Amino acid sequence: MPDSKHMQVLVAHPGTQYAFGLAAELHRRGFLSRFYTGFAFPVGGLADVLSKVLSGAFGRWIANRQASIASGKLRRSALREFAALLQLKLGAEPQKVLYRRNAAFQRAIPDSAIAQVDVVIGFDTSSWILAKRAREFGRTFFLDRSIGHPRAFAQVAKHLKNEFPEWSAQIPGKTDEELLREDQEHILATRIVVPSRYVATTLTENGVDSAKIRINPFGTDLEHFQPAETPPSLKPLRFIFAGSLQPRKGLPLLLKAWSQVPDSRGTELWIAGEGEIPASVRREIPQNIRFLGRLAQADLSRAFRQCHVFVFPSYFEGLAQVQIEAAACGLPVIGTESSGCEEIVHHNETGFVLPAGDVDALRSALVRFILEPELVFSMRERLLTQRNHWSWAAYGDRWAALLREDLQQNN
Repeated sequence: MPDSKHMQVLVAHPGTQYAFGLAAELHRRGFLSRFYTGFAFPVGGLADVLSKVLSGAFGRWIANRQASIASGKLRRSALREFAALLQLKLGAEPQKVLYRRNAAFQRAIPDSAIAQVDVVIGFDTSSWILAKRAREFGRTFFLDRSIGHPRAFAQVAKHLKNEFPEWSAQIPGKTDEELLREDQEHILATRIVVPSRYVATTLTENGVDSAKIRINPFGTDLEHFQPAETPPSLKPLRFIFAGSLQPRKGLPLLLKAWSQVPDSRGTELWIAGEGEIPASVRREIPQNIRFLGRLAQADLSRAFRQCHVFVFPSYFEGLAQVQIEAAACGLPVIGTESSGCEEIVHHNETGFVLPAGDVDALRSALVRFILEPELVFSMRERLLTQRNHWSWAAYGDRWAALLREDLQQNN
């Protein structure tokens, strides 16, 4: 094995998520050999201009696929990704489309690319072939597990369908084949990097060796997500939720808790995200709830700066990055143990960490801010002293430490 200065790492992710942030941080430190992905554009040039000029979904799509990586280190499979997107647009079954895309993506990475590196990093649901190939070449394989164990989610999904039957169409499940592929990823991985203690717990409860697991919370773009120079007036007091409009994110529970707040006059709940609210639910929504639709990063940051408290009562996550984005803007966070909130929030100091699914606790947290609005300012001050811990650079530093740890153990 080389010394850490000369360690070379291959990163492979067919989509986006936070893989671009990881690849960029490894590149900055001289670790990145290649980044294999679907669509990607180097920062700057025409793509940078188009992402700023174009509005709507296409502008967001380009912005999400910009990578701060030298073009010579990018390896793209744009035609394969385009074909998958087209199939999804035409109504093909998503699970089958993504399986075919992910399998082809892993097989297309050349043997020579794996052979010339020391470490391969892949991501959950797209690494069962790559992990095996890396191990066959004697390379360390890191599995980046972005969310809790799928078998843990199966139990959550069953509960959600019983609790919110009108939302049941929006609660996906996984096939036995998908579960077995993810089991294989866990078995083959040398290390499994997860963003929160919650994810680590779901893995060990489902038989994953705890000795493999390391925790590294995500980062975010602190230039994009900045606090308002002057906090907005407390009249009205604004809460904001951001995420897909689905049961797993806790939206039905939030709407239920909001309806039980004794006196919500002088308050507003803003909801940002894409999805459909069941007609039976929408008919009961009060006037002080405002739906913003899906927002680009710049628009979401602007919305955060107009609000006071971020609320995200998710039932199942890894570490919902939107919580970090809101906290970086100075918003106290009402999250749950299952949202990974414990990694960024100190309970009662910078927000509230609640048990998932506890409508009484959620209602009480909302009421606490309504009755004691000055908490917004005291919690904001504490949050802003912690911002640097949530940068991509800090995330990259923690990854570098994990790689060095593995190097030392293999020397």
